[in-house]
Amino acid sequence: MRVLKHSDKDPNSLSSNFIKTLYKDKDGFLWIGTYKGGINVLRADEHSFSHFRPNHSTTAINEVTCFAENKRGHLYVTANSGVTKYKKNGGVFSDSTLIDRPATGYNLLLFKDSKKRIWVKGASSLGYYLDGKPIKVDSTHYFTCITETKDGEVWVGGEILAKFEGNKLVEYRADFL
Repeated sequence: MRVLKHSDKDPNSLSSNFIKTLYKDKDGFLWIGTYKGGINVLRADEHSFSHFRPNHSTTAINEVTCFAENKRGHLYVTANSGVTKYKKNGGVFSDSTLIDRPATGYNLLLFKDSKKRIWVKGASSLGYYLDGKPIKVDSTHYFTCITETKDGEVWVGGEILAKFEGNKLVEYRADFL
């Protein structure tokens, strides 16, 4: 077993030992999201990291929480200041306005469903990307989770429980007396 960790003496080491998320892309690269260390990328055949630090390209990659990849190989990244899309073939980061900007310390979620939609859950908003196009679904409720059933139904939960049907959320309520 090989242990890789941050070293102040090695600029090619991991940028932070506080790892928040891991993602292996379709090209075999391991993307590592850190707390206050940005993004690190490790190729399976290498022993050093490529770094994307906050002052390297965009401030949206400081405290990384999730990764998801679309069919074109673009990587969506959630971090402390929102959603960033990374075009691997061009090496370009761009910020997204699909969801609201989170409050400090609030974690965003990414979820890829069986229809290749990349869902983004914000503090009080929900949307998805389909073929790179952002589609906003809801901006009035607080969500904490998202999942898909084996039948392909997408459900979200938080202050409400809802199922995505067609192009809208259908709310399910239980009135307790």
